[in-house]
Amino acid sequence: MSPRSISFQLTAWYAAVITVVFVLLGGFMYLGVKHHLEKDLRETQVKRASVIAETLVARIGQLGEDKVVEEVIEGYAPESNNRFIRLTRPDRTLLYVSGVPVELAFNPALVPAIAKPIKGRVARMERMEDGQELLIALVPVPAVGGGEWLVEVGASVAPMRALLRDFLWSLLFALPVVLLVSAGGGLFLARRAFRPVEKIVRSAEQITL
Repeated sequence: MSPRSISFQLTAWYAAVITVVFVLLGGFMYLGVKHHLEKDLRETQVKRASVIAETLVARIGQLGEDKVVEEVIEGYAPESNNRFIRLTRPDRTLLYVSGVPVELAFNPALVPAIAKPIKGRVARMERMEDGQELLIALVPVPAVGGGEWLVEVGASVAPMRALLRDFLWSLLFALPVVLLVSAGGGLFLARRAFRPVEKIVRSAEQITL
């Protein structure tokens, strides 16, 4: 097929349009999946921190610090579940911080402490010195003598990043397939559409001869 032919040009335009639509759709899907995963991770950490704050830290005067720490370790097993948990006293001294997770996804000792006052429940993305990123939810708990306890619960975003990376690679691998299918489909439609025209041209040529 000649590159100057109408069929070739229509096929090229058809394949280009389908490819652009696929890229745009894939981009919107990627952003949608990314937003959903980040939202789900954030809500999960906030909910977990809220439960610890409301059921344990809020009753620390009755249970005692040792009992609260024991319940957190037994009930949430942060090292085994690759979670970050930190409890900070109203005077900003540390009551408890989880250990290094079994998958070595991050080092809890590198997570910086909150320096500024906190109002309400918040979630933040913390990038540490070793390059690892954690999404950490923080829930303050008013203390009896003034001030507030801080409950922090977080998780590494590495699994989420890996899932997004796999999704992106899937889109990239699918792109050549979409291009080939669209080119083949465009060629088929173009030839079928111009078949009557070709018959008229042949008939005209025969009459001329």
